[in-house]
Amino acid sequence: MLDVTQRCSTRFVQQTRPLFPGYMFVSFELDTAPWRKINSTVGVTQLVGFDGRPKALPTDLIAGLMARCDTQGNVLPADQFAPGDEVQVMN
Repeated sequence: MLDVTQRCSTRFVQQTRPLFPGYMFVSFELDTAPWRKINSTVGVTQLVGFDGRPKALPTDLIAGLMARCDTQGNVLPADQFAPGDEVQVMN
């Protein structure tokens, strides 16, 4: 989940939205698991893949996303600055 701020008429509203709406991440052994059954599950369109086979995401990508989440599953902002970095205040 991700906190987003949207303009609603004349005011700004903060809402929590899914980071990847409509996607579900699953973990399984591609060679041994009956992954085709996932495609027949109600609510699932299909697994993301190429040439008729699911495509695995890099584990470091998933681990990095999970490391940036709080205990409720909300994605926290990335650390953009380090001590000693120069910044310029524009406004």
